[in-house]
Amino acid sequence: MRRFLVRVAVLLASLGVCAFLVTRIGLVSIAASSGHWGITAWLLHSTMIHAVELQSAATEDPPDLDDPGLIQRGAGHFHTGCAPCHGAPGLPQSPIVLSMTPAPPSLVEKVPEWDPKELHWIVQHGVKFSGMPAWATQARPDEPWAVVAFLRKLPGMTPEAYRGLALGPAAGKGRGDPIDGCARCHGYDGLGRAPGAVPVLARLGEPYLYASLKAYASGERPSGVMQPQAKGLDDAAMRALASTYAGAKPAARPPTPAPHP
Repeated sequence: MRRFLVRVAVLLASLGVCAFLVTRIGLVSIAASSGHWGITAWLLHSTMIHAVELQSAATEDPPDLDDPGLIQRGAGHFHTGCAPCHGAPGLPQSPIVLSMTPAPPSLVEKVPEWDPKELHWIVQHGVKFSGMPAWATQARPDEPWAVVAFLRKLPGMTPEAYRGLALGPAAGKGRGDPIDGCARCHGYDGLGRAPGAVPVLARLGEPYLYASLKAYASGERPSGVMQPQAKGLDDAAMRALASTYAGAKPAARPPTPAPHP
């Protein structure tokens, strides 16, 4: 028995020495260009699948995911928050993105593999060791449902339908200033692109709009949708946007693009 324990101790010590040497000398490649070993890729992916399945069970039941306003809101955020890595109909993934390890998947193919609660968990919490970020704030678990609603319509969506939902009046008509990003959801007239999708900015005063942008940019007002948009604005841009939308005179609301069935 004593001999057995000695052998176990020697084995454990040897493994410890090997682990120390491997990590300290730098023998293991951490280069994204080398990819993962097959066993590593399987272990990480399998762990992720089972973790999402288990932990998403505590997610509250979703709202009406066929609500056009919810889908519209998700489309606007998807274009800036998701499409740069995952691509979109008519927007293929960049070779730079595809050189990540692991490479972000095409969501058109992957969305059907997950149920709504699982998609919500992934969008809200992100995935470690994959480059998938968490939602910009954990204080708004209601917000990721908009992206989930849009994702469910993504498979089979045409490039034309995508541009209509995600860009709307900003598609091909960019003015080269920050209002283009706002117009994807709020429209250039501040009326909003779908009933109930976003606040009607044209009804709000300039001081309130400016203060809201400042609060989003600082994180004082949490929103995974608005914080990333406001963070990139300087004070002059915030004041200009507040003035533009406060002084807008909304025309009749344009028809809401129909989501892909």
